[in-house]
Amino acid sequence: MLGEISGPFNNFIMRAKAGKSRLLGFKPKVRGVAKNPCDHPHGGGNGKKSPPVVPVTAYGKPAK
Repeated sequence: MLGEISGPFNNFIMRAKAGKSRLLGFKPKVRGVAKNPCDHPHGGGNGKKSPPVVPVTAYGKPAK
């Protein structure tokens, strides 16, 4: 191989705020349990309870 990798330390750059990540094209990932029941099968409920018996995707299909 010839040459050198461009910017080998780009993985270690700390983004100080969420806006910097958004400008670079990263969108936030929201957990299913934090959503409403109309938005995700894991959503809803009062407080943080035990996880559902079968993990499912956002469309209700089994994930594993």
